[in-house]
Amino acid sequence: LLFARTAAPFIPLTTEAIYQALRTPGMPESVHLCDYPEPDDCRDEKLEKQMELTMLAVSQGRFLRTANNLKVRQPLARAILALPDEEERAMIRDTSWIIADELNVKKVDFCEDEEELVKRSCKANFKVLGARLGKEMKLAAARIAALTAPEISAILNGKPLQLTLSDNSVAEISAADLIINREERPGLVASSENGVTIALETALNDELEAEGLARELVSKLQNLRKECGFEVTDRINILYTATGKAAAAVEKYREYISGEVLGASLQSGPGDTELDINGEKISVSVSKA
Repeated sequence: LLFARTAAPFIPLTTEAIYQALRTPGMPESVHLCDYPEPDDCRDEKLEKQMELTMLAVSQGRFLRTANNLKVRQPLARAILALPDEEERAMIRDTSWIIADELNVKKVDFCEDEEELVKRSCKANFKVLGARLGKEMKLAAARIAALTAPEISAILNGKPLQLTLSDNSVAEISAADLIINREERPGLVASSENGVTIALETALNDELEAEGLARELVSKLQNLRKECGFEVTDRINILYTATGKAAAAVEKYREYISGEVLGASLQSGPGDTELDINGEKISVSVSKA
């Protein structure tokens, strides 16, 4: 009944049928005459924060794949997350399996300082500081340009820099006063947003390449199934001709490929359709089993 009352504004006819089937004497004649349920005080703010961080990491990781032409079906060795807050790191560590699955990476590692992932430099935010410092702006800009990595980390972690000006007054330089430039470390692509930095390791070994080839082949075979007009439940026979990395990938992931495309058989033989699988050529023929 609680479901029927809650969903009544959205699916009025269905919830009315449910309500009438469960209604007892003394209850309102229609679900639409009932009071709308009051929510319980069961909000889990920690869980909300945990999922917010997880979604942010996944969103940035997907952006990195798109921006760097890293196909989603190509597994990567790892993603690395930098979060300065220990509690936030603990939260997102518990959902790292979600991040790994969504980004198709083998593992997710963590670090405290994004300096491990990117080389930072900064310059003064003239729009913000100019109005505050006036003629002292030149001195401040020079000092900000010379900030060291530990000083930048301290400022970003909420510890403003105390800057002594030419008139011996002191100005606080906070994160809002800086424009941060981030240069990715070799072998990584990285993105930062709202205090979360994520990097993807782009180097591929033979094992990762083989799995990527197998996943890409599955996608192409699924498309061939549709083009041939097969039913979703139809099992198929597959003949293929391949060499080099493509042949090795098919052999290694034979069971996975067959399972994904409902292959009754997957055998070497002449193919009538040539496919480009991540730069490797493979000819295939499919027929209903």
